[in-house]
Amino acid sequence: MVMVMMVESGGASWMNEAAGGGGGGVGGGGDTVFTSTNNLPILAELEGELVSHLEDFLTNTQHRLDIISRYVSEYKEELGGRFQDTDTENGKEKFETNEPRLRGNFSEQQNIINSKEDDDEVEKKFGAGVKGDKEWSVTERSFHPVSSFLLLRRLAVDWSDVEKTLQVLLSSTRGVVREVGGAITRSGVKLPVPSDLHVSALALVRLQYTYDLDLTSLKNGTILTPARGQLLHEEIHDGGQLRCQDCLYLSKVAMSEGHLPQASDWLRIAQEATHHEPNSAAVRKDILTYQNVVHKLRNTEEELKRQAAEETIRHTHQSQENQEKEENDNENEELKESNQNATLTQKSHEEEEEVEVNEAEDHERYLRLCRGEQLMSSSEVSQLVCRLARPSPSHHLLAPLLVEEVSHRPHIVLIHHFLTRNQTRRLAAAATPKLEESRHRGPEGGFVISSVRTSKTAWLRDNTLEAENNTDDDGGRGLNETGDAMGRFLRQLTRRIEAATRLHALLPSAAEDYQVANYGVGGMYKAHSDYLMTSTDQTLYTEWERHIGDRLATFLIYLSEVGGGGATVFPRAGVGVWPQQGTAVLWWNLDAAGRGDPNTWHAACPVIYGTKWICNKWVHYNDQFLRHSCGLHPTDKITFP
Repeated sequence: MVMVMMVESGGASWMNEAAGGGGGGVGGGGDTVFTSTNNLPILAELEGELVSHLEDFLTNTQHRLDIISRYVSEYKEELGGRFQDTDTENGKEKFETNEPRLRGNFSEQQNIINSKEDDDEVEKKFGAGVKGDKEWSVTERSFHPVSSFLLLRRLAVDWSDVEKTLQVLLSSTRGVVREVGGAITRSGVKLPVPSDLHVSALALVRLQYTYDLDLTSLKNGTILTPARGQLLHEEIHDGGQLRCQDCLYLSKVAMSEGHLPQASDWLRIAQEATHHEPNSAAVRKDILTYQNVVHKLRNTEEELKRQAAEETIRHTHQSQENQEKEENDNENEELKESNQNATLTQKSHEEEEEVEVNEAEDHERYLRLCRGEQLMSSSEVSQLVCRLARPSPSHHLLAPLLVEEVSHRPHIVLIHHFLTRNQTRRLAAAATPKLEESRHRGPEGGFVISSVRTSKTAWLRDNTLEAENNTDDDGGRGLNETGDAMGRFLRQLTRRIEAATRLHALLPSAAEDYQVANYGVGGMYKAHSDYLMTSTDQTLYTEWERHIGDRLATFLIYLSEVGGGGATVFPRAGVGVWPQQGTAVLWWNLDAAGRGDPNTWHAACPVIYGTKWICNKWVHYNDQFLRHSCGLHPTDKITFP
């Protein structure tokens, strides 16, 4: 509660609107830009067009603004120079000027004029710098003959020009508003709203945290990572510079999400930036306030961690004592077990130990894999090979699959050059008009939208018998609406997947539609497993879900190269796969007995730079009854191809 309120209070108004997720301006609202990079190039081109319209507007109106400026300047000069202050007396404005004020009692001045005193006396009483006890108001000054002439000239002649100029400016303003509105409409996208800015800031914080980016360089628009490797294909420059207000806002967002170390880092960068930016005193004051808040929160967090660690140690000691007691009690019974059962128990126990990884260790391995570190031992890596595979001789006799093993437990392979560049672009193009915010399985069992997955997805339908024989529209439910040629292409692709996996994948009961996903700014998918039916209570699932079974295999195809980041990582297997356009990744979510394999726990690392397109095909278990053997042992794994 406290941290969320911090983001919504203090600072510039745009910061508060962004943190609060308010509405947009002209053409704004509705669409979420951050979940997909598909709209970003369109927005960039749109902004260029808007700036062009504004430049034309400024060029056409500048000389007209000069007319107004000249009128105001002459008025100020006639009153004695630049205005310093404005106050009111008896409801009338009085103005202070740089020159000495005209002073004197007005009735006295009029009497002197009427009595025709000498010119020297008049100049002495009324000239610039005449001293007296009282000030002349603007109204009183109008009685001066020169002042009255200038007043009449301005209003009789000059004001006409000003009035015409204002009319032209009004017309020009309406015109540029029409042009800008037309440009936004033609672009086909909605302008981002403050909630998009909030999530974009969160993505920047996530990138900093995940890849340990150098903040000083990042603030200046350059992306530098401590580990080069496959993270970036090239060093990225010219991203623009963040102001101290931007850095403060990023700190607030980090704090609202509980990323206190990152909040401290951004506050430090914001404070450094204030030394090089004018008019930053107010921001500097806010920074000091938030530094105190973050310091207190971090102290509280450290104390809670210390207490949790002590509780864990106490619980571990107690568990060990209970386990030793139980082992002593069951020692005689264990000796009587048969060798076969003992071997089975030992193997099952080894399986359990292999996946017994706590969340903190999972997360640490996830970060290391995203940063390009190698977690597999040299002996494990030495057993992985690249080979030519012919899982279906009729398909692969002359064109075998180019298979690269990346893990044995679980079995994960890459199939290189599975699609051509043109084919990957074709899939992305077909999905683009259908993209919607990605959903994932929520805690209640339904599919929800959240920051767990920041991407947009589209479903391309291939798997109905009617689709093969019918070219008519299918009511908008699938891909036939994009044309029969695309439908044929997808069905051919499915046949190729069937040949590569020896699985049924075309029927609706055998596999899901193609899911095409595009990841946005810092786009990622938190660690998860693809198998969904984890409960023994079958009433939790629909009749259709029970009929088709769980997701047996995942066939993922990379549809684009990624400029930096964006790896698919398996923390428990210690494996990371980097996107290569046209390459497919295959892994088995279930073992031979149809049970979920926890080692397939995987995540999509945030995209540092560029765009990431993928295509998924999930094959289900029950329809493979006569296609795959169940194995001779309950814990057997599928290792194919």
